[in-house]
Amino acid sequence: MPSSSPSHIVKSLVMNRRSALLLGLVSVPAVGVLSMTGSAQADTSPAISVLDAVVVQKGPMAPVVGTPGTYRPDETTTGWRPVRASLTSHAGDILITKPGTVIEGLFITGRVLVRAANVTIRQCEIVGNGYAGGNTGLVDCNHPAAANVVIEDCELHQGVETANVWHDGVIGHDYTARRNLVYDTVDGFGAYNSYSPGQPANVVIEANYVRELSYFSPDPNHSDNRTHNDGIQIQGNGGIQILGNHIRGYASSTVGTGPQNDPYFPLITGHVVTCTPTVSAITGITVENNWFYGGVCGFIAIAGSKGASNLGTITNNRFGTDMRLKTPIQLDNTLTGTFSNNVWDNDAATTSAAYYKPGTI
Repeated sequence: MPSSSPSHIVKSLVMNRRSALLLGLVSVPAVGVLSMTGSAQADTSPAISVLDAVVVQKGPMAPVVGTPGTYRPDETTTGWRPVRASLTSHAGDILITKPGTVIEGLFITGRVLVRAANVTIRQCEIVGNGYAGGNTGLVDCNHPAAANVVIEDCELHQGVETANVWHDGVIGHDYTARRNLVYDTVDGFGAYNSYSPGQPANVVIEANYVRELSYFSPDPNHSDNRTHNDGIQIQGNGGIQILGNHIRGYASSTVGTGPQNDPYFPLITGHVVTCTPTVSAITGITVENNWFYGGVCGFIAIAGSKGASNLGTITNNRFGTDMRLKTPIQLDNTLTGTFSNNVWDNDAATTSAAYYKPGTI
C-alpha cells in the first residue's frame, strides 16, 4: 500500500493514470482523512493531506450494456470491472469540500464524505474501515452542501474484518448512483434529505446490482436487536427515481453474524425497497423496470406520522417468488400511487401479475 505522504499520493496518481491534474496541494498532520477542500473544515477525524481538486483520467470507460431497465445488471455490468491491481490504494476516509472534485481509480479503505457540489466518484472500490461513530455510508451525501453528486461504476462493500452495523452503501440526497456493485453493507442505498424535508431529495439510483447484505445481531439501532436490511430505504422527500436495478434481498454468507436471531435467514429481515417516512412524507417517486428478489416484501410503504401521500409510479417491475411474505407490493391504506405491469419473475418466466395489499402496516 502506498505511503500516506502527499508527495507519494501525487506520484501514485500520475504513474497509474494516463493523465492527472492536481491543484492546490497543502500538507497537514497525518492521521485519518484525506481532505479535498478549498478551505479549512471541521471534521471528527484529522486529515492526512489537502487537495484543492483532483481530476484523474484513465482513458475510455468500460462499455455500457444499454439503457437502464433493458437488461438485468450483474457483476459483468456493474462495479470496477478491470483487475484490482490497476487501482491506486488509499487508506483512510476522504473528505471532499471542493466543488467539481473527481475521484477515479482508487481502492479506498475508508469512507468518502461529500461536502460539495458537482462531485464525481468513478471506477473506485470502497471498502470501509470499521468506523463506528453512528449510521453512515461508504459514500455519505448527507451534508447540506452535497449536490449533483455522481457515483458510477464503483464496487462498495464492507471488509470481513472491519464490518459492523453502521455502514450502508450510499446514503443522502442529491446524488446519482449508476452501475455500482453493492454488497456486504447493512442497506444498499438510502434516499432522503433531512436538512430540507420540504424539498426533493433529488436521487437517481439506476442500473445497480445489490446482492448479499450484512446482517448483524446484536444491533443497538433496533428494539429487536438485529439489523433490518433493505436494498433501498427511502425515508422522505420526493424526486427519487429507482430505475433498472437488480436487488437481491439475501443475507451475506461471509460478513455479519449469520443466522443468529434471524428467523428468515438466508433472506434479509428487511425489504428489497422500503419507504419509511421518518424525515417527511414520500411523494412523487418512480420505481420502474427493476428486478427484485428475496427479502420479506418486494416493495413496502408505511404512512408513519407524516400524513397520507401519493407515492408516485411503481411500474414494470419484476418480483421473485422467493420473498418471505410472498407480497411483492404492500402499502398502508392511507397511501396511493400508480401501479401497473408489475409481474412475478422466477428468474425465467412471468407467472402472474404482481399485486399490492392495502392495509395498516
